Amino acid sequence: MINIPRMIGQGSESNNGSKTKEPQKPKKPRCSHAECRKKIGLMGFTCKCSQTFCFTHQSPHAHDCSYDHGSDKRKDIEAKNPSVIPTKLEAV
Repeated sequence: MINIPRMIGQGSESNNGSKTKEPQKPKKPRCSHAECRKKIGLMGFTCKCSQTFCFTHQSPHAHDCSYDHGSDKRKDIEAKNPSVIPTKLEAV
């Protein structure tokens, strides 16, 4: 009789009859757009509405963003550009 070595992972007799589960890989992030769901990889764009999108859906108009970008920009402009009030001249 020829003795053939058994490969690792074959048969249920190894590891006391129980199979070991391999650790699951972390899921790759996907585009949050309902119709897209592409895998993003390293080039994900996080919007101010706290969702991650692919290159195609990165603009607020492309993914129907719920965040109000217009009022946010107006507040920034008001803060950066203070109003200039001229001093009044005294009557002579």
